[in-house]
Amino acid sequence: THYGGATIRHPSSSLHTFDMRKESFYEAKAAIARRAAELVKENDVIYLDPSPTVLLMTRYLPPLHHTVVTSSLAVMHECSHNPYVTLYIAPGKYQDSNGGPMDMDTLAYLSNFHFNAAFLGTGFIDTVYGVTSTEMDCSIKQAVMRNSEHNILLVDHSKFGQHTMKKFGDIKDFNTIITDSDISDEDQYNILKENVNLNIIHF
Repeated sequence: THYGGATIRHPSSSLHTFDMRKESFYEAKAAIARRAAELVKENDVIYLDPSPTVLLMTRYLPPLHHTVVTSSLAVMHECSHNPYVTLYIAPGKYQDSNGGPMDMDTLAYLSNFHFNAAFLGTGFIDTVYGVTSTEMDCSIKQAVMRNSEHNILLVDHSKFGQHTMKKFGDIKDFNTIITDSDISDEDQYNILKENVNLNIIHF
């Protein structure tokens, strides 16, 4: 296993159906993920949710002993090769759109953990309205956030200004938001006025 410069593996479509390097704004996502991984500390219990940017964190996890809890099969696969990681996998019915389990069993399982940090992604963020997703994904994220000391949102600039009907959090519900330098001045202002730590990555 390699650290810092590891290459994400693509073993089978059943675990990982897309090539991360073909992801939109890949360089931004990778830079955000690298910064997020720097926040992981020795003996932390962390949640890594099923988002492409959070998945990229598995390339950069530090050589420190820590516990990863996830509902992502791709995260599971990457962390299974990491000797520093104690790994817990959420159960439930597999959802192809999520790349892992997402049902009431998943929600109940994740509600039993206490996390030092939860690393979350989203496809939709509006700095006035909040951060949104599908209904079950929102319920799972909310349960994780309630049980986490630090909620950290990883989101590249392309996700801003979008929302769906179901909100899983307001901007103020996150301790840290990590994004890239193409975020607008207005969105920066809306985040900072909520006393959230805004970590802007230049790459």
